[in-house]
Amino acid sequence: MHNAVVMTGYGPPEVLKWAGVPLPEPGEGQIRIKVKAAGISPTDLALRAGYLKAIPLPPNAVLGFEAAGTVDAVGPGVTATSAGDDVTALLFSLGGYAEYAVASIWTASQRPCRGSMPPRCPARPRRPSVSCGS
Repeated sequence: MHNAVVMTGYGPPEVLKWAGVPLPEPGEGQIRIKVKAAGISPTDLALRAGYLKAIPLPPNAVLGFEAAGTVDAVGPGVTATSAGDDVTALLFSLGGYAEYAVASIWTASQRPCRGSMPPRCPARPRRPSVSCGS
């Protein structure tokens, strides 16, 4: 079990509740991400408010189309990413408002290095400053 923000019905933000949910397991070509940040998109808001009821949602759906974090587990067939890699992902099956989310490897990308984050990111030379005029 892990925790997630589940949608208990359509309506205002109060329909979102913190609850325990089963830990998702990555399938073929998928990764499981320990979520550090989740995006809140206009589509998430429209789903919660009930404006997009034509899109079927399971009971206690976990919203969130976007997530960033660290790969926790990989499914069969995943070779370019491994546990411990920092990634961002688009979650077509939702689930970003949780401690863990599963994403297709095709919608995930390794997070680019920013500054120095040893040991995975090598030091990068700084770009020269650019002046926009005097």
